[in-house]
Amino acid sequence: MTASIERTLEFKAPLERIWTAITDAGELAAWFPNNGASFEPTPGFIGWFDWDIEECSGRYAVEVVEVEPMQRISWRWARQPDVSIQDADTTLVEWRLESLPNGGTRLHMLESGFQRDQDRADNVEGWQQELGELQDYLNR
Repeated sequence: MTASIERTLEFKAPLERIWTAITDAGELAAWFPNNGASFEPTPGFIGWFDWDIEECSGRYAVEVVEVEPMQRISWRWARQPDVSIQDADTTLVEWRLESLPNGGTRLHMLESGFQRDQDRADNVEGWQQELGELQDYLNR
């Protein structure tokens, strides 16, 4: 397996706002998959993220693994579109939230389980774009 991807961001928004942005299907769809999402922050929930862009078009299966409300959530998601989560090559995405003394929030994201260096490289670029969209979304 190859190395993981780690990113840490700080927001002026309170923890509850960040939690909603990363766990509510409607809010996820506003910054993450550009074509909709089926997602619930419930362990065992199986849903999807749908993209309609050249780099990754299709519906990607996702399964929620662990949830500690307002603290952390993790999900496995498929590397290929239109494949069930049980049949897919997956990676694990973990999010941790931390309240800051100024009322803001620190968000830590870790993606692990890559089988190929190219898959990791693709997602490094993808997370740069997606987390930038999250920042823009929350700074409106």
